[in-house]
Amino acid sequence: MLLMEGKTPAGRIRDWVRRQVEELRTPLGVFRLLSLCVGDDPASEAYRRNQIRACEASGIETATVRLPSTATEQDARDRILEFNHDETVDGVILQTPLPPSWDVRKLREALDPDKDVEGTHPENLGRLFLGCTGHPLPCAAWSAALLLDWYGCGDLKGKVAAVVGQSATVGRPLSTLLFHRGATVVQIHEFTPPGRLEAFLKGAEVVAVAAGVPGLVRGASLSPGAWVVDVGTNPTPGKGLVGDVAPDAAGVAGALTPVPGGVGPLTVSLLLANLLLLATRRRAGRPVELPDLKELRSAP
Repeated sequence: MLLMEGKTPAGRIRDWVRRQVEELRTPLGVFRLLSLCVGDDPASEAYRRNQIRACEASGIETATVRLPSTATEQDARDRILEFNHDETVDGVILQTPLPPSWDVRKLREALDPDKDVEGTHPENLGRLFLGCTGHPLPCAAWSAALLLDWYGCGDLKGKVAAVVGQSATVGRPLSTLLFHRGATVVQIHEFTPPGRLEAFLKGAEVVAVAAGVPGLVRGASLSPGAWVVDVGTNPTPGKGLVGDVAPDAAGVAGALTPVPGGVGPLTVSLLLANLLLLATRRRAGRPVELPDLKELRSAP
């Protein structure tokens, strides 16, 4: 079985971002990423620290604006609107989770799409749907699709891909990315009839799982030799992070991403690629986009 780890491609992308940032510093100045946090969530803090380390290694400045747990949704919206008009800010991350009563969709809509470093603003998702280039992509979905590309399953013409999960930030954009690569995509979600789940999975050469349910997809449900991308990161007492794909899938799949170590490392690197694209498009009128994988592989 091929293990599709994310460390190698993530490192190549970070090296590319670092070189671009060094080259562009003189004509364009310093690039800056800003995070908006509410309260203190351990998982969110770990992700934020990973972002900071990656930015520092790439020569990108970071700053964090932390609102107290007593803050209101309007407080967060007001800060987002401030960031929209701050010319020193190139990209903004709205760190989740947020208070359950808040409307995350409206807060994402309040962000300037030209500073949407996570690629989840409705305008950027619409561009993804239309197959446009030169815009930020949702990082986790992009990571899953890029891992397939990196390990040799990028051309999906004539293949069936099953995507388990329908979130607006991962499941649905991932289905769109696979569709644009030529796949016939089956979207599986909470309302899929239970008896049909296994049939859909058995009929797929590519399976991507982003449901947030530990061990949801078992080896017996997969077609032998399937390419399986596990986007799930579920904290489990005593086990650390576990995926949405059960361990026994390793005996059936032809290729599988580990959890942790698969999609996760790549997500932060692609966040930096989005930031670089947005900063160069806004400051220079010409987006610097991630090169094709052949160039990344051959880079020193």
